[in-house]
Amino acid sequence: MNSSASHRWKPSKLFELACLTLAFPAVYFAGAAYSFISRDRGHNASASSVKLPLIAPSKSGDRVLVIAPHCDDEVLACAGLIQRTIRTGGTVATIVVTNGDGYPSAVARQQRVVHAQPTDFVHFAELRQTESEKALHSLGVTDSNVWFLGYPDGGMLTLWSKHWNHNLPYRSRFTMANHSPYSRTYSPSSNYCGADAAADIAQAIRVFKPTLIVAAHPAEDHTDHATVGALAELAWQMVETDPTCKSWISSTSIRHYVVHRGDWPMPQGLHRHLPLSPPAAMSNLDTDWSQLQLTSSEESAKQRAIALYQSQTAVMPAFMDAFVRTNELYGEIPTRVLPAVADSETRANGTLKSWQKIVPVMMDPARDNVIRDLQGGADILALSAATSGSRLHLLLHTRRPVHAGVTARIHVRCFDAHWRSSDVEYVCLVKPRGQSGGAQLEKSVTWHDLGQTSHPFAIALWANTEVAGVEVDRTEIRTIPLHGVLKP
Repeated sequence: MNSSASHRWKPSKLFELACLTLAFPAVYFAGAAYSFISRDRGHNASASSVKLPLIAPSKSGDRVLVIAPHCDDEVLACAGLIQRTIRTGGTVATIVVTNGDGYPSAVARQQRVVHAQPTDFVHFAELRQTESEKALHSLGVTDSNVWFLGYPDGGMLTLWSKHWNHNLPYRSRFTMANHSPYSRTYSPSSNYCGADAAADIAQAIRVFKPTLIVAAHPAEDHTDHATVGALAELAWQMVETDPTCKSWISSTSIRHYVVHRGDWPMPQGLHRHLPLSPPAAMSNLDTDWSQLQLTSSEESAKQRAIALYQSQTAVMPAFMDAFVRTNELYGEIPTRVLPAVADSETRANGTLKSWQKIVPVMMDPARDNVIRDLQGGADILALSAATSGSRLHLLLHTRRPVHAGVTARIHVRCFDAHWRSSDVEYVCLVKPRGQSGGAQLEKSVTWHDLGQTSHPFAIALWANTEVAGVEVDRTEIRTIPLHGVLKP
């Protein structure tokens, strides 16, 4: 036998080598996932020992407006606050932005079909509307104060990014509708577009005149939740600048709750004796957290109300029950104003010479899922912004230096004094600051680049990162007024 023949690989050896090649990354990822989960739960356990301040006591005359992304979020997050407000002589209204009509597995189970059709999604969502009405009624909310907007489940971020105006409505991939197909709809003439969603929420605020608005946190993982939180903040600012609302809007505040962030809340299942704490990665950023401590009777009423969402408890009972705790959490996000820097502080290419004195406009949770933990160059820490003359300066901070496989984008939407905006937001790729790369990615653009003929009234910013076309991280969307911009 010649030497070449003696060194040939047998088929069995090739198979073993292929198995080892495939097994190594799987074992590595499993180990990394286990390490991440252990550390994350340890951080959450540490966060649970932190004592949060109490929210201001409810009083007669309070008017609380709860804004929920889907049918059930209003009760999961706010059932205790709803009860307390009504019991002390206040009034509660609820906006449900989508009817949860984009849940294929739940639709298939409920409608007993294998391949759900658009009508199946509509019928399922009508059931979810009824569940919300029953649950809220059990807590004391009148039917006339439950408002369904009927926007597309799973489509809210796309409405914000790519379908802002009437001329370019979004079509739901579930119901195939481009406007609400439901008889119970707050504004039947509204199209599936970001401008109408913001206008509907703003109109509900004007009509109800709340003293407190509570909405999903814009840093939630679920894109509907994050976008609804951003729309609530935007609508609040729209009403704040409305001269006809000056007599009462100054006494209105807005707070945010969390439903979806990582595997929070842990442990899942019914643990009525345990308190909720903010997700560990969100606990020390730029949200000021407080809590409402519930009585035993309020906990029991919340548990009974959650049980009325039978379409949801059938598919995720442990998650739903995990919100029946001794408290509820509400966070306040501070309003940011962009600083204006002198032209002398910019380089010839328009970028800033230094960012040291500029406070980020938003902080982002870090290492809060296993992919972000492994991809430090795509794990966003913060987004900073400033203006100078006719320019907007942007800086994205990542946990580790960015490698060649990371794509980072900052998204900008400009608003004029009437809160009008373009159909599609401006998206800019950002690259490492300086020649050697690093964990700071910078972009400087003119207002003309953003399609503006002059200084805009407000801007909304968010950022995301991808590796190999897969999103790794995404910040919240934050609307920042520029009509009160600081002077250099």
